[in-house]
Amino acid sequence: EFNTKATKKDGKVGCKIETLTRDYCILRQLEPGCVLRDVEVMDRVLRVNGVKGTAPALARRMAESAETFEISVQRPKKIEITLDKKTRDGMKVSEQDSCGLVITDIRGPFESIARDAKVKLFDRIVAIDGSLSTADELRLLLSKRDKVILTICSYN
Repeated sequence: EFNTKATKKDGKVGCKIETLTRDYCILRQLEPGCVLRDVEVMDRVLRVNGVKGTAPALARRMAESAETFEISVQRPKKIEITLDKKTRDGMKVSEQDSCGLVITDIRGPFESIARDAKVKLFDRIVAIDGSLSTADELRLLLSKRDKVILTICSYN
């Protein structure tokens, strides 16, 4: 976890944020001219100006803050695992349109693989076989391919 300060440019931050989760935001897209320094897509915003809150409250606090503000950020660890159709059994992902596919259930054959790789509930599949895509495209790739290499963003 680290903190970074930013000064808005023309009153704008220059990023898109996902607010689907309860107590943090995910940086979904960094636009040209984004004022946030040292951040990456998929980083979690945990606090704005030292204050925790719900995801919508954090996003609102960033938008409504003074010109200069500070955010606390958590960077995910990227994990790659290879699965076939049999070892994928027991892994469920969210149906929401989010940054990647949120892992919502871990059981069956996938449970031991997840434990060994340190994959947890609410980690996010962000690429399949190296292909970064939308949640819908990732879901489609996951259902059609017999063997896949998943890139997962895992947060401690």
